[in-house]
Amino acid sequence: MGSNAIHIKKEYKPDELKKGVYLWGKKYFVSLSVPQLLENKVRLGDALFTERLKRTYVLYGGYDFAVKEKFVLTPSILVKAIEGGAPIQVDINFKATYNKLVWLGVSFRGSSSQSPSEVVVASVGVMKYNFVFGYSYDYSLSSISTYSSGSHEVFLTYKIHCKKGSEAPKEVSTTTAETPAPVVSPTPPVTEPTPTTPTEQPK
Repeated sequence: MGSNAIHIKKEYKPDELKKGVYLWGKKYFVSLSVPQLLENKVRLGDALFTERLKRTYVLYGGYDFAVKEKFVLTPSILVKAIEGGAPIQVDINFKATYNKLVWLGVSFRGSSSQSPSEVVVASVGVMKYNFVFGYSYDYSLSSISTYSSGSHEVFLTYKIHCKKGSEAPKEVSTTTAETPAPVVSPTPPVTEPTPTTPTEQPK
């Protein structure tokens, strides 16, 4: 009886690869990311289509302006471009934060397409103990508003802060523990010779 074994060879290919860089300071931030870097074929379940995903470029940046002691206004802009002649998307955002606790935001989204695709987004949120809880509502200004009254979104995030210089104490303590201080031999004190007392002769 012959063997009818079927050998299946599986090859792993990443579905998506993203690359990006992020630069930030005390009052500014700038990022550039490139999603769909590999431009893989479109997959829907087990079906693989001949169409490929287009490489995308996303540029995002903003700056914090201290309006008053506890108020900070953060304007930002996001530009998204897709290879292949797709319309360029631009988001203009304004965010007002009070006492690093409550924030309000408004955004306007448009594109370079001939058909209008403008969207207005309003949002509000609370930040406490590294948690951010927020709500946003977006409304389309295009003809799609005839069929949709907008969309709602509720989100909850958690921030992980990496303090600058947090490794310094560890390095100091490690260096102190593993590298002992050099032993310095004390300089022997200079002592003057004690004068000898002459032996008294017997009378």
